[in-house]
Amino acid sequence: MGLVRRGGSRASIQPYSALRAGSDAVAGVGGFSEGGGGAMQAIRNALPTEKERKKLIPLGLMLFFTLFSYTVLRDTKDVLVVTAPG
Repeated sequence: MGLVRRGGSRASIQPYSALRAGSDAVAGVGGFSEGGGGAMQAIRNALPTEKERKKLIPLGLMLFFTLFSYTVLRDTKDVLVVTAPG
């Protein structure tokens, strides 16, 4: 669980999930609120915010392309080393 600092003092650090979910979603069973928000509200609470998405999408793309290039390089090396004469 991540912690988010609100304001400037150390005493105001609150759990991230409590800031995002709100009091009625936390009180519900299994993430569903009793107040009529239902499944869509629980899904909305689980998705990252717009600010987080702006960071997560490029980060995910960098991870994907790093793993992709590593895999292609490793497979190409295996082909060239195994078939090399001598």
